[in-house]
Amino acid sequence: MYQPGGLIPGARKFYRWLLESGKPFVFLSNTGAKNAVGVQARFSTPTYLLDASPVPREHIFTAAEAQVDYMLSHVPPHAKLLVIAGGSGVWRDDLRARGGAAGAALFATWKVRTELSDEEAKEWAACSACSRRAKNVWVAFFTDGEISQQEGHAHERRGTADADSFSDWGFEVINTAGFLLSHGAQFIYTADDAYNPSADPKHPGMMFPLPGPGMFAEMMKKLMYPHGKEHIWCAGKGGNVGTDFMMEHAIRMLEKQGHSGERARIMMVGDRFDTDVRAGLSVGIRTCLVESGCHNVECQKHYRMDPAHYYAPNIADLVPAGAAVDGDGDGDGEDEDDEDSDDAATAPASALGRRDSLRASLRLRECRDAQLAHLAALRLLCNGRHRRQRRHRPRRAAQRVHRARHGVAAPRRERGASLPRHPRAHPPQAVPHARRQARPQRRHRHRHRRSRQRRQHRAMDYHHGGERGRRRRRR
Repeated sequence: MYQPGGLIPGARKFYRWLLESGKPFVFLSNTGAKNAVGVQARFSTPTYLLDASPVPREHIFTAAEAQVDYMLSHVPPHAKLLVIAGGSGVWRDDLRARGGAAGAALFATWKVRTELSDEEAKEWAACSACSRRAKNVWVAFFTDGEISQQEGHAHERRGTADADSFSDWGFEVINTAGFLLSHGAQFIYTADDAYNPSADPKHPGMMFPLPGPGMFAEMMKKLMYPHGKEHIWCAGKGGNVGTDFMMEHAIRMLEKQGHSGERARIMMVGDRFDTDVRAGLSVGIRTCLVESGCHNVECQKHYRMDPAHYYAPNIADLVPAGAAVDGDGDGDGEDEDDEDSDDAATAPASALGRRDSLRASLRLRECRDAQLAHLAALRLLCNGRHRRQRRHRPRRAAQRVHRARHGVAAPRRERGASLPRHPRAHPPQAVPHARRQARPQRRHRHRHRRSRQRRQHRAMDYHHGGERGRRRRRR
């Protein structure tokens, strides 16, 4: 609904249509630095104002809250936590409050630090290496990119709980986290968003990426490769635990608003294939990509396993054509009347909000990439079948050796009155001339040499190009 600098085009119009139509909705944000209160406060500022009345907290859920829920259910008592966070530091209050009395008691047993010296980091790493199954050491990210804990200067943060913390990304942060993650510590972060889009009015039509949490998370994963794949957790949209702790929670929020919970009647709208569309597909709901953010339709070829059902140029195109909405909501801070508001007032009520008008406002795209993904899945199944056949090759070779030793003919399908093909069952006939007897052997030897050359040429064509290589790659 918003980007750095203001609302996305059509945000106000879409939000007012949601309110006037009475449809249940939830705003899901992959932010790791804010909870629902922080997002509600942002929507109340003049730059990000959606409506005169504030957005209810029951309609907002963030990845930071999903990560807090996961930590309260999976981090054991007396664990050691290194938290690298940004924003105002609300993660500490959420860890105390979201779990109730039991969650507050569990949080009191944890040893939470926002900065470690080299000696302390090595001690924690030794503790993690000795108790990997117990999961006693954790590294948690609560950030959107920046890791400054409090707004203001360092002397203003003195005396707070996060006074001794990392002030910015640097070698010290990577060094400390690397000591822990390389020795089996658990790593949890909020989102896979590699960057956050930003615009500059001096350069219209251009998008300048700002570092996001996914960029720094990938850097930390390199410290854990290849032994720490089972110790990585992402609680946001598109994450490996985001399905249970974010998407299912959002569906429960819709049910509290009166929705039936039927997956076919829920749509996930977002601007990223790797987070929004992937999150919707993970719970079996429809997805729609809006092209006013990070990704556009041309990016679908890079995310073939995450095909979107629909796409739209901006979020205002999701509003039915006959719906009467006050203000166009283009995100420029000035509300203007909709051009079709007078015609919509005279239209019959049955014509408003129909499913056909919503589908007409969307451009339904043929899911060619979904078919390609299906073919890729079939190809994987075929490769698995070939691998299973290859497992039987040693047994077949042993059977051939056994037949050759004992003179047993191999079972073959008979073709008319053909003779057995085993050499002992069908010995070669005597040939009167020695030269005539050697000629088939020489021809046999040349034939094998030519077949070996053909195999070599095929391999070279496959790796270096050529018509044969192109045909093999297409197959």
